[in-house]
Amino acid sequence: MNDERVRAVLARLREHHGDGLETAITTAQVERAVRTVLDDVASEEIGEENTMHYGEEKSRNDFADERAGYLYGCMDPGDEMILDVLAVLDLDAVPATATTDDGDTVREKGRTFDGEDADTARAVLASVRENHVAQAAGRYARNADDPDSRATVYVHTDAVPAGYADYQVSGVEWLPTDTQREIIDELTTRPNATTRDLADAVGCTKEHARETLQRLTDRDLVERREGAGEHGADVYQADGVEDVVGEVVETTNDPLCNPNRWSLAICDLHTSPNADTPAGTSSSDVKGRATGDDPPPDRGG
Repeated sequence: MNDERVRAVLARLREHHGDGLETAITTAQVERAVRTVLDDVASEEIGEENTMHYGEEKSRNDFADERAGYLYGCMDPGDEMILDVLAVLDLDAVPATATTDDGDTVREKGRTFDGEDADTARAVLASVRENHVAQAAGRYARNADDPDSRATVYVHTDAVPAGYADYQVSGVEWLPTDTQREIIDELTTRPNATTRDLADAVGCTKEHARETLQRLTDRDLVERREGAGEHGADVYQADGVEDVVGEVVETTNDPLCNPNRWSLAICDLHTSPNADTPAGTSSSDVKGRATGDDPPPDRGG
């Protein structure tokens, strides 16, 4: 578990939902860690009753009335379960292994498989993981007879059934340091600046300022005019770093936009019948970048 990424996501969600987000579902291995991070960013105490883990979600309705929830990671059923399914189907695949620098043989990361039916093994594994994620998300908004029973569930994993999510974002792309934040803030207050200008203003080295600006330039968030400054220095200008918009969906038909300094790759996973991209297209085919100059993605409503 990447504590800092989880903390960044939960802090932003708490900022948006306030006390409305105080529950999470994750794996048994990191349930305590997720609960600790949620407790750190929350304004009230988060206890054991505020979290559950995959494998126990099907019979519980603890979160039925919650208005928002957070899912992190996916269940790892282990090799034995997958191999048992393959045996029943009379198929053959074996767990993939890797060799360490010390010459030891270990299980390959990602629970991959080798063999004639390795693709089927991967599909079975994905099905198990996705089913538990879908079941966990279904712990929220359980009252089908109540039109006001609805919830926003943020799923922090790639094990999501096809077509299940309303929107998909890339997540936390960069966690800048305090000094990097100062460089960015200083740049946004000026028409333009050189690395020396920014380094002197925040008290860091020119190289540190240059590396930060290069990262932003690579993301098309800062414009660089090469050699346009005094003595041939490069000049930088904020070009979208202030106005990147991240899309947060509360309900299927109610998109909410909030300004966010960092870019998110966003794709609408449910296009309208009249849209250019047919429904069911993979996320990699429709992924785009939404900026402050773009309207919210059209939900076809």
